[in-house]
Amino acid sequence: MSGCLKIDDQSFVNLTKSEDGLHRLRHVNMSMLEVSDFALVNLCKAAPNIEHLELNRIVDLTEYAINLVLNELKKLKFVDF
Repeated sequence: MSGCLKIDDQSFVNLTKSEDGLHRLRHVNMSMLEVSDFALVNLCKAAPNIEHLELNRIVDLTEYAINLVLNELKKLKFVDF
């Protein structure tokens, strides 16, 4: 998804509505997306098994979202801000 200008917060809301959730998702690259904390919060709830997360050049992320990632994603092994 990295750098895709058409992916926004609402895209993540729609993505996380799947009945099966995103429990199998392990690697996510959100770099350069036009998203905010809202998208990351939704992703963390829907995909708790993420091990590798890339968040480079996301201007609207706050300390709140970063703390959420570090506290909620128990299997996280790599994160790049």
